[in-house]
Amino acid sequence: MVSIVNAIPHQLYKRTTSFGGCANVPPDTPVLSVTLSPDPVVQESTDTFTISGTLKQDITNAYSLYIAFVDDGGNIISSDIVDICKEVTCPVKAGTPYSTTQNVYVPSFRGTTYIVVGIADGIGTTANVIACSIATA
Repeated sequence: MVSIVNAIPHQLYKRTTSFGGCANVPPDTPVLSVTLSPDPVVQESTDTFTISGTLKQDITNAYSLYIAFVDDGGNIISSDIVDICKEVTCPVKAGTPYSTTQNVYVPSFRGTTYIVVGIADGIGTTANVIACSIATA
């Protein structure tokens, strides 16, 4: 006897990572567009991050691109820091679209973990963040 269940089409649910604006930055801080491949990220492997956005401030050599994995306590599990001006001619004037593709190692993690992608002049509460996005890994 053939099972009718196998004949019914079904769609597999594929979770995608959704990035949004970061907390603790001014509300008018631009949100970076971030796509991942593969999506969702695979722990202990390399993932490709495609990042783009149009900023309201110039990107100068004072700023870097930060891609960080952060636990729910705010502790950085791992981070990549990209010198933007080694990839493009700086300054990138405000209003000019910026985009980059970065291969990032995804660490092993447990529990709630966030992916934070930002352009800033440092890390911490005193950093000037000029663009930011966050998602749950």
